[in-house]
Amino acid sequence: MKPETFVILFCLLFAGTYVAWTQRTRFSSNTVSMTISSGDYYEEIRYAGKIVLNEEETGIATMSQGSYLKYTINDNTLLVEQNDQQQLVYQVNDDRPTASLSINDNKLVTEAIHEMIAWGFDARPRMERLYAKGGSNILLNEFRKLKAMHVKVMYLNKALQDSLMTDSVASILQLTASLESDHDKGVILKQITAPQLTHSSARDAFFATLNGMASDGDRLSVFTHLVQQGMLTANMFDAAMGTAARTGSDQDKMFFYKTLLTLDNITNDQWMAFLHAVDGLHSNTDKSELLIAIADKMPANEALRKAYMDVVSTIKDDAEYARVMRQVK
Repeated sequence: MKPETFVILFCLLFAGTYVAWTQRTRFSSNTVSMTISSGDYYEEIRYAGKIVLNEEETGIATMSQGSYLKYTINDNTLLVEQNDQQQLVYQVNDDRPTASLSINDNKLVTEAIHEMIAWGFDARPRMERLYAKGGSNILLNEFRKLKAMHVKVMYLNKALQDSLMTDSVASILQLTASLESDHDKGVILKQITAPQLTHSSARDAFFATLNGMASDGDRLSVFTHLVQQGMLTANMFDAAMGTAARTGSDQDKMFFYKTLLTLDNITNDQWMAFLHAVDGLHSNTDKSELLIAIADKMPANEALRKAYMDVVSTIKDDAEYARVMRQVK
């Protein structure tokens, strides 16, 4: 089998911060290099080969022959290797290599390991070990220490697998909102099941995350999934109206509004909010189409009829206006 090389490069420009993650994988070796630089701050992690941490994840238990870890944080550098006698040897800055470390040097080793983990070292096996120990709760606690987005998504997906408790689902969704990528948020939101949205706190967290997404396309994709899975219910009406309001395109808004009209038990206040939203549409054709659909379903009371006719009066196209009036009569 020929060696294969994969290079993954992630660049993050945020407040002057540059983050580069490069991973090269060959048939018989694995090398990872990650650099963070911002102003006077510099951090670099490089490691290769098989590295096994101790159970407390504060030090290195074993390393395979040829493995190494190099960690640089500003002016301090740590190098860990295995010598010919299969002993771990540590070199801090320009000091001589040694098999024993001072308290401060041990702290540097622990710091290096925590940074490796935060950026994805041994990500999936470690996640499975943690999950076996403490389920979704321990994964959510660890989530806050992670820095690599793909690892964060992995932890949230795993936590969702056995989370039916209201507090856990709401917490997962609140953490989902902290992800940088709308696509990643959408991946998590689409894993949510109907039983996980039975409580209002979970629904509130779901729509808060959905409505916090900047991308219309990603929001629409999640909402479409919700509809296709038969998960949209009447108690989501107000939140879904908020999602529609966040959408820039009238065409996309029409999809939201038509879908919401399929729900039962819409209250008078919700009908009023719906009519106000229809009034905000730019297209006379879109307005008339929705108003005709509303006429067959809206309760017959004077307040709603007046609000309805007020919206009808805003239609500037004679043909569309006449089409609605025929339906009303």
